[in-house]
Amino acid sequence: MAHASSLFGRLFQFVVPPVVLLVGVVGFIVLMGSKETPQPRDIEVPPPLVETVSVTQTNGGLDLNADGVVVPFRSVILSAEVEGRVTEKSDDCRAGRTVRAGDLLLKIDPATYELEIARLERERDQALASLEELSVQIANAEASIEIAKEDVALRQTDYNRVVGLEKRGVSTQQALDAARREELVSRTALVQIENEKRLLTAQRARLEQAVKLTDVQLEQAKLDLARTEIRAPYDGVIVSADVEKDSYLKKGDAIVDIEDTSAVEVLTNLEMRAIAWLRANRPVGVENAVGAYDIPQVPVTVTYEVLGNSYAWQGVLARIDGIGVDDRTRTVPCRVLVSEPTAVSLKDGSPDLPVAAPSALTRGMYVKVQLHTTPTEPLLSVPETAVRPGNAVWVVRDGKLSYFTLPAARVTRGSVLVAPQVTELMAGDRVVVSPLPAAKVGMEVRVQMPPKVETAAPSPGNEDDDGSRWADRRSAQEEEARR
Repeated sequence: MAHASSLFGRLFQFVVPPVVLLVGVVGFIVLMGSKETPQPRDIEVPPPLVETVSVTQTNGGLDLNADGVVVPFRSVILSAEVEGRVTEKSDDCRAGRTVRAGDLLLKIDPATYELEIARLERERDQALASLEELSVQIANAEASIEIAKEDVALRQTDYNRVVGLEKRGVSTQQALDAARREELVSRTALVQIENEKRLLTAQRARLEQAVKLTDVQLEQAKLDLARTEIRAPYDGVIVSADVEKDSYLKKGDAIVDIEDTSAVEVLTNLEMRAIAWLRANRPVGVENAVGAYDIPQVPVTVTYEVLGNSYAWQGVLARIDGIGVDDRTRTVPCRVLVSEPTAVSLKDGSPDLPVAAPSALTRGMYVKVQLHTTPTEPLLSVPETAVRPGNAVWVVRDGKLSYFTLPAARVTRGSVLVAPQVTELMAGDRVVVSPLPAAKVGMEVRVQMPPKVETAAPSPGNEDDDGSRWADRRSAQEEEARR
């Protein structure tokens, strides 16, 4: 009995599962055969949703910002023009001291040069006395010549009379020869006196030249004497003065380095397209550059920040520092002239200066430079967030995307400024500011209006700390190639 139960259990274990599986497969096939085949239908995919901002026009002035460093307007190293021992040194002839034009800085022992002046004056007096003596001798010679001429005339008359007597047979040949001899002696004396006069005249001319030479040497000696006093050539500050009293100076030795404080310059670098912008957009009243290497002298504001306050000075773009483009930075070095380095004011216009305000614009200050320009035509303002790699924007026109590039663009206060004549973009166009991962020209999009974005026109003095710059974005391929 137990054996039969065990056999039945094994049969149930091996037969029932395949039967159940077979029944399930048959049921699935029957159900699938009775199900209707679903019909395909079109699903409408809406165009992508994008955010846009309107392109606006800007009017008014525009600042070009750059960095710069203050350099001296001029700095001169005074050298000794004569040699000698330093007998006097002014208390102001120290590094850091302020001096006025004409102030005495150093004095060299003048004794040698005073003696030279005295010697030349005595030599000149002696030459003048010799000239006076020669003048008397020449006058005497002229008087002697007149007497000799009368004697010659008298001897000539005697000779002619003897010739007449000899023809009538009254006089002898000996008397005729004697008269002729006396005439020749008289003529010889006249020639000798005339030669003496010419010699005296030549000596006088030589002495006159000697007097003139002495006068020149005397002027040189007086100039050397004046050069023993070394004075400040202009108002300025002593940068260095290493010579002390009792030092011996040779001609050409450096004495004092003095920096002019009547004005300063700011050395800054501008790109060539910034130079072109200045030429095309100079403010009213500013003359255009005359020469090929000149630049418009546009007004400039120089700012310097210290202890959280920004201080300003007014200047003018003066000139290009040298010629050409710096081969290392590919920029043009320029000089800004600040004629009143002590005329400092707060940039925000507050009338009262803090106690810690700088008293003047001095060398070495790292400053910001704002060059004020006036665009000849209103510019187009595009939000910086809308500019894609390659200086391009996507524009929605009639619900479809268009693609435009922005050549010669400037970025200021979060806006990209473009001249309307160099782009197909127009005021009122809607530019896309949201991401577009798979955009293409002509693709339909839906416009979602974003919150209002301020893109006010920039004006002088109201730019953010970053200032304005040229927009020059590279595409991903260009960036990869550059790397």
